[in-house]
Amino acid sequence: MHRIVMLATLLLVISLTPPATWGNGVPVHLFLNYLPDLSNWGPETASGTAVVAVGEGYVTVKVQGMARLTDARYQIWLIPREGESIAVGKFDVDATGRAEFKATKLTLPALVYKLLVVTVEPEPDTSPQPDGRRSLIGRFPDPALKGVTNGATPAGASTTADQPLPPAMPRNLPVTGGVTDDQCLR
Repeated sequence: MHRIVMLATLLLVISLTPPATWGNGVPVHLFLNYLPDLSNWGPETASGTAVVAVGEGYVTVKVQGMARLTDARYQIWLIPREGESIAVGKFDVDATGRAEFKATKLTLPALVYKLLVVTVEPEPDTSPQPDGRRSLIGRFPDPALKGVTNGATPAGASTTADQPLPPAMPRNLPVTGGVTDDQCLR
């Protein structure tokens, strides 16, 4: 029951978020998780948060539960709805699997972004594209879904493979550190 209330609250906040926050400089807060439909590498219990402010040119990421790498590094990518992936920066985790990353003075295009993806990149990395090893992923609010509930497709919205609509109920909820289910029953 508690998870349903949390999900309803999250959906309400997203539906009330003005479209101006979707990539023009107003900071967007994202939950990062291992998403079974997109992630394919690393601990499934890893999680984190990110703040992306396109107009101000900064991105911060905090992660925990990540695997320590020896011959590779984690890299943060912004994936726009259309166009090429944008590399934000690389980081390593400490012995406990935690890291805090901050990049400032970035020149980020004012686009509609759909994902922030943390990949595992070889060192040295000669490719300008993201590696196929995707760990944590955060989804940006989708402006095409503003006001849409129950997974309905808005008029004119695409349901192609490159722009899938999220299901009405996600398979996994983000780990936010709130009250556990058994604490709600007390």
